[in-house]
Amino acid sequence: MVLCRVCFGHTQWTERNKHEYELIGLIGFINHPAKWCHKLATDIDLIEAALLEPLCVAIHAIERSRMPSNASCLVFGAGAIGLLVAAACLAYGAKSVFIADIIPSRISFALERKFATQGFVVPKSAISADPIERLQASETLSTTLKEKAGVAQSGFDRVFDATGTESCVQTSIYAAKSGGAILLVGMGTPNMFLPLSTAALAEKDILGVFRYAHDYPKAISLMQSGRIQNLRSIITHKFMGLKNGADALEMAAKTRDEEGKLVVKVVLETGDEDFF
Repeated sequence: MVLCRVCFGHTQWTERNKHEYELIGLIGFINHPAKWCHKLATDIDLIEAALLEPLCVAIHAIERSRMPSNASCLVFGAGAIGLLVAAACLAYGAKSVFIADIIPSRISFALERKFATQGFVVPKSAISADPIERLQASETLSTTLKEKAGVAQSGFDRVFDATGTESCVQTSIYAAKSGGAILLVGMGTPNMFLPLSTAALAEKDILGVFRYAHDYPKAISLMQSGRIQNLRSIITHKFMGLKNGADALEMAAKTRDEEGKLVVKVVLETGDEDFF
């Protein structure tokens, strides 16, 4: 992806988003504007560098949230973005990070690598056609999450949704404390039935997150610092050569590979044949 040449330097989101992006496919070479290139530190290899882009998303979300020190955080979704948001919250000084997902192995993955301090497997259930019943189910889930996290009376300081699903956004609103914030990191359901009065009357801020802006230097610095342990383990699958690009994309769309191994982040490495 190459940003437009008009918005660079703007910090206001309305300005940044006025112009379109140029999407680039899987190619061996690209003539990239120098001002948007960032030199890697010598202790970051190209495989780890593949995590800088999603790490920028996490950093952008946390900085948008103005997360206080010693915050209690809830993260919905334990995919690559959710894991990085959780891990980055801890690196930025959160006291606790509670991560939730419907896939048990993802929660185990997060806790084993200390990307979060607590986890919860959300039970799968049929989605009601009645919007009021959906809200009630989400409110009930939020109560459970707050109780298990030890914040039943107050709620979470910051809630990050990395799923984009209606039920998770609904639960995020109920789970946030009064004066807290909900960050919409994931992109999924375009139109949702949400309890906006619950947010408005308790002054809970709902903030959108669109990719990132000027965050690569911060991501490089964070990666260098070592404050996120086991970062490289998020890359669970690697493919070599652009000729295997289609296979890599197909794998990235799965939750498990043919051998039953959890799929989190897929990396496509390039070889000499891709350039000569």
